Amino acid sequence: MTDLLAGRYEVLELIGKGPTSSVFRGLDTDTGQPVALKVLDPRLTWDKEALERLRREVVISRLVDHTGIVRVHDLVSAVDRAAVVQELVDGPSLAALVSQDGPL
Repeated sequence: MTDLLAGRYEVLELIGKGPTSSVFRGLDTDTGQPVALKVLDPRLTWDKEALERLRREVVISRLVDHTGIVRVHDLVSAVDRAAVVQELVDGPSLAALVSQDGPL
């Protein structure tokens, strides 16, 4: 992976990983804002269904405005990668919170 997505988002460090994507701390070099970059696993970049799910995630999340849901800023889709650019929320993961305190 290069250090810059879409010529704009600098990839800084891995902060989480799931079965279909990895989440990186990033920086929007245009605005100077920290962001979270949810990057689709490279093996799925060619999977039309996976790309459609990612696109739907962006569309649906933009319909909801709530303090408990991170804001989505952008969808990056290129030949070799796809990513969702989201608001970066510092702190423990949801899994860590539930493990520590039980269901929210």
